[in-house]
Amino acid sequence: TTSERTFRIAATDDAIEIIVTPMIERLRIAAPSILIDIVGATEDFASDLAASKIDVAIAAGWYLRHARNREPLLTDRYVGLSGNKKRFDLANYAGAQHVLVAPHGRNPGVVDSALRKNGMTRKVVITVPDFASAARLVATGSMIATMPSRIAVHYSKHYRLNVFELPLQLPELD
Repeated sequence: TTSERTFRIAATDDAIEIIVTPMIERLRIAAPSILIDIVGATEDFASDLAASKIDVAIAAGWYLRHARNREPLLTDRYVGLSGNKKRFDLANYAGAQHVLVAPHGRNPGVVDSALRKNGMTRKVVITVPDFASAARLVATGSMIATMPSRIAVHYSKHYRLNVFELPLQLPELD
């Protein structure tokens, strides 16, 4: 409560929206003299943590796979986000124009792996570095995105978006 220390929190944009932002006011009340530096996600959280460049990292488990002291905060599932359609069968989903959230460049991910198991591929028309950009683009109407449900629901409260259940099985994420 008397600390004047600066804490560096590294987080992905969805972690900032869903976990860090709601926590900030409680921290400001409990420890009014601390400073909080929130920095974006890097490809190697583990090195930044080991080198004490950051105090804590909050991101999906795959980001933190090399970190020694990790603990899941929550589990989430993937959903679809569209600007105008509420349901997709597998063919419509695969055939839609996709916005891919890829902070470190375009790489095949869990959606591509699941579609490949069904003998399908998707058409990624735009790659963006964060979920906020994907939500804004999807709100324009013709594209869809796949993202964790908590962040999809969050953005559906701010934009005209439909959250829909995916027509394929994807793994949960921590």
